[in-house]
Amino acid sequence: MPRGETEVMYQSILEDLYQRYYQGSGDTSSVTSSFWHDFGGRHAVTIEDGQWKAMGFGIGYFVTDTWGNAIRHFPETLLSKQLLAKHQCATRLAEIAYTLARLSGRRFVFDCAKQVLAVNEIRKGLAVSMTDPHPFRKRDVRVVCVIGDGYGYCTSILKRLDPELTVISVNLGRSLFFDVLYSKKCLTEERPAIMTAMGGREDILGAHTLIFLEAENYQYLSGLPVDLFINITSMQEMEPGVVDNYFRYMRESSADKVHFYCCNRLEKRLPDSTLVNFHDYPWNNSTVLMDELCAWHQRYPSSGIPVWRKFDGPHQHRFVRLK
Repeated sequence: MPRGETEVMYQSILEDLYQRYYQGSGDTSSVTSSFWHDFGGRHAVTIEDGQWKAMGFGIGYFVTDTWGNAIRHFPETLLSKQLLAKHQCATRLAEIAYTLARLSGRRFVFDCAKQVLAVNEIRKGLAVSMTDPHPFRKRDVRVVCVIGDGYGYCTSILKRLDPELTVISVNLGRSLFFDVLYSKKCLTEERPAIMTAMGGREDILGAHTLIFLEAENYQYLSGLPVDLFINITSMQEMEPGVVDNYFRYMRESSADKVHFYCCNRLEKRLPDSTLVNFHDYPWNNSTVLMDELCAWHQRYPSSGIPVWRKFDGPHQHRFVRLK
C-alpha cells in the first residue's frame, strides 16, 4: 500500500481517539479499574504543527533514545540484551526486537525484553520455526489478540515476524492511542483499522491485518476467530469481573484451537483495595501447556544501585489451550 494512504489511515484513528478520550468528557467506563482511573488520567497527548506529542504513564517503561539516555541507561540495555541470550531467544526475533526499539525511538530496556521473551516462550510452546517466513501461520495461528499492549511493541514484533498474521490490539481508549501511534512508526506498510461496532466485524477482519479495539468495547471479541491471546502484566490491573469476561470472550472464539499466554503478578492490590489473584482467574478446565514462576520476571535491571531490583511481588506465567 502507498505510504501516504497508510499515513492517512493511522492519522484518522489517532484523531478519532484523541477527540473522544483527550478532548471529550474524560468519563471512564465500567471496564476501567481503580488503577487506570488514576494512571490513565496521567497520559499527556497534544498535537503541535501536525505532530503528536505524547507521554504515557503506567503502560510500560519507555526510555527515549537520546545520547544522554544511551549513557545513563547503558547497564539496563546491556543486561536486558543478556536476558535474551540467557533464555535462548531466537536470533531473528532478537534482531526484530532491536530494530523495532530503534524505530520507536526508545532504548531497549527490560520493558522491551519481557515482551520479546514472552513471544519467544509462545513460539517454543507452539513449536514455531523462526526459519519460516510465516512462522505462526505455519502452525495454524492466523489471528492473534494482544490484550493491553504497551506502545504497540508486542503487536509490532508479531507483525514483523509474520506479516500476514492478523493482530488485534486491545487497550483502554486513552492507552490505545499510544499503541496506534507507535505501530504507525514501526508498521508503515499496514492498513490499520479500528473496530467500532459489532456489525461488520467480519468485513474488517477480511480487509485488514492490523486492527485496534478499545477495551471499552471488549465484548466485540466474542465469537471472533482468534487463535492466540496474549496478556503481559496488564490483567493484574483489571477488576476480577473484567478478567472473567475476557476469559469468556476468549472461550467463545470461533477458532478450532484457542491458546492463551498470560504473565502477571500472583497478587496485586488495586488502589480501591480490590485484590487481584492470578490463581483466581477462571482457568477452569483449560489444558495447561506451561505453568511456572516466570524466570525473567522476578527482578529487573536498573542503572542505579542495586543493579538488579525485585518486583513488588512474584510473577507467574502460564500457557494454556482453552479449547
